[in-house]
Amino acid sequence: MAKEVDTVNNGFTPPPGGNAPPEGCPQTQEAPGYPQAPVPPQAAPGYPQAPVPPQAAPGYPQAPVPPQAAPPVFWGAYPGPVWYGGAPFVVNGGKPPKDPRKQGASRTFNRMCLLLLAQVGLSFFWSIPFTTLLMMLGVDILSNSIGYLWLSGILVPLSTGLPFVAYLIFRRKDPSDYLKFEKVGFSGGLLCVLGGLALSLLGNYPAFFISEFLEKFGYESSPSYTSNADSLEAILLEIAVVAVLVPFIEEMVFRGVVLSALRKYGLGFSIVASGLVFGMAHLNFPNVVFATISGLVFGFIYAKTNNLWLTILIHGLNNFIATFGAHTQFFFGDKAYLADNLLTLVPIGAGILALIFLVLVKRDMFISYRSPRYDGPAQPLGAGESAVVMVRAPLFWVMVAIVLVYTASMFFVL
Repeated sequence: MAKEVDTVNNGFTPPPGGNAPPEGCPQTQEAPGYPQAPVPPQAAPGYPQAPVPPQAAPGYPQAPVPPQAAPPVFWGAYPGPVWYGGAPFVVNGGKPPKDPRKQGASRTFNRMCLLLLAQVGLSFFWSIPFTTLLMMLGVDILSNSIGYLWLSGILVPLSTGLPFVAYLIFRRKDPSDYLKFEKVGFSGGLLCVLGGLALSLLGNYPAFFISEFLEKFGYESSPSYTSNADSLEAILLEIAVVAVLVPFIEEMVFRGVVLSALRKYGLGFSIVASGLVFGMAHLNFPNVVFATISGLVFGFIYAKTNNLWLTILIHGLNNFIATFGAHTQFFFGDKAYLADNLLTLVPIGAGILALIFLVLVKRDMFISYRSPRYDGPAQPLGAGESAVVMVRAPLFWVMVAIVLVYTASMFFVL
């Protein structure tokens, strides 16, 4: 009987168990019953073919594929790596882009330090023409307390407020986004004022300790507040300037503008950074320590309540105690020492009780990251990130240098 020729495979009959014709024979179609060889997927025309790992023979185990490392996460416009032809597109030499949160926070903090530098410069700039004008009018501000107080009242808005008002105007910021006056309730607000005032007054003690320590090396202490008012009229004007005008302007500036500008990077970062800016505005190192502690207290209350009236009231009471305390001899004579102690210890004692009540009963009034009133970022800066941001701001170190130079000059006061 004639041998049947396999016309499908050009006369070649595959042996049992064979998968393909011998080399040189064109393959057109697998014989019925034989498995079809896998065909790798084709890339789109004009794009390179992604490599296909070799397949094991049928019936043999597939070689294990090593696990792929997770692609790096990119901040900003590129949430992850971009893939072309099965391979990641490498940017910036393989290095991940800089975190835009840190860049933005450092840039904003640097701007706030720049505004503080402008404030310090303006305080010296404005004092020259106004002092000259008063002297031409026959007013000696060194001996005339009324003239000195009027000069202070003029310089505060021109030096402290002007740079920050210009910031809001030229950058076209909406003041309502910075100056917040949300309702907190009478009892909650009273507890915040008493507790905040107590913490602020306690900040005097480390400042006194540093001042006394530096005096051992020839430092001439300069109290945070000096008074030359010698009449009831001058004392009342002094209270109006120091305990009303100054707190109002400074809270609008350092909590309203500075803290609010930094708030979008985290509540904690905005509280600490604005407290440092507020502290360095006082130049003399012991005063910087006290003002920084007070700034942290004011910043915490504003960031946690969104009510600027609370910090204005605490700041005003603190300055009133300092101003009135400088004149206890004028009002109480021989009982001035007792009045000084009561003026400080009573608010501290009442404030400590208020703080305990706040923690135990009223702490839910404060804004937290889970609060529906929270308006901060979804990914706030952590403590370490905040420290790095502030360290990398060059104008922060300029202000530190100015504080050190100003403090060093107090060792050479005649």
